[in-house]
Amino acid sequence: MMMGGKAGGKGKKQKGGPPQANCKWCQMGQCWDHGVGAGGGGKGGYGAMRGGGGMAGMMAGMMRATPYAQNGSLLAETAPASNLEVEQFLVLNPVQEHAATQFRGLDPKVQRLVINKGSLEGARDPTAAFIGRMAQMTRIGKGQVDLPPGDWICANCGDHQFSRNETCRKCHSPKPESAKQAAFAVPNAFGGAMTGGAAASPLQDTIPASPAEVEQFLILNLVEPHAQEKFRGMDPKAQRLVLNKGSLEGARDPTAAFISRCAQIEKIARGQVMLPPGDWICNSCGDHQFARNESCRKCGAAKPAGAGAGSMGGGGDMAQMMAMAQMM
Repeated sequence: MMMGGKAGGKGKKQKGGPPQANCKWCQMGQCWDHGVGAGGGGKGGYGAMRGGGGMAGMMAGMMRATPYAQNGSLLAETAPASNLEVEQFLVLNPVQEHAATQFRGLDPKVQRLVINKGSLEGARDPTAAFIGRMAQMTRIGKGQVDLPPGDWICANCGDHQFSRNETCRKCHSPKPESAKQAAFAVPNAFGGAMTGGAAASPLQDTIPASPAEVEQFLILNLVEPHAQEKFRGMDPKAQRLVLNKGSLEGARDPTAAFISRCAQIEKIARGQVMLPPGDWICNSCGDHQFARNESCRKCGAAKPAGAGAGSMGGGGDMAQMMAMAQMM
């Protein structure tokens, strides 16, 4: 009788099969090891249909991935690397031959991203670091990346950028046109697409903040200059929600708390929020309300007309599916 090892002990974690009750990743719909054949595409998938988690995993992936990442246009504006540039990089950054051969076989646009990541100098294991870099850039080249709505990948260096960035934070390249034009066909909490368009603005009933109110708030709530400038540059209606959230008194790090608040309100202003069917966002203070609430539980503001009627193309089925996926 054999004891221990894979046969008698704990052994290696079993992969494949249906979602596991004792796996926290299965519970979140983000498991790569289980859920094969349950609607998530298997653990070998990526992007919007990355494996595992059944319907929850599939819908969560759909909500994360952007269309411009799915349609293979991430590198549409990337300049291909030349053979000379490839060989020059390998001369300046010696790696084992199998890694060099792999690099030579990559798509020239992916090679460009690998090169633009810079030197391998200082890497503990240059070959391992190089292989990891190639794998990361290859996934980007194939559109196998999950991005929050509006975020984008720099076509010059492959760095992940937040939606608010108009230039790359690392190499300062401009935001690609393909990222600017991406439209998200995902319903928001106010019944419109996440990019707005013909849908009503989430803050259409919000009273804009005046410059005097903005400056008064900044006098009473001291934050660092870069946070002040960010606030001054926001839409006046979004500024109103930030103001109505109240004082920063008592915050351990007022600047960090303020930046977080601004980011949260900007998502609301852009409609980049996902809520269960019927729930709504107060357009006076930005607080999340349950469907049953006819007035805001925090500030008492009345429920806006049409709030909570999330739909896509006039139907609520997709909104309900996505909300259910979030709760699974």
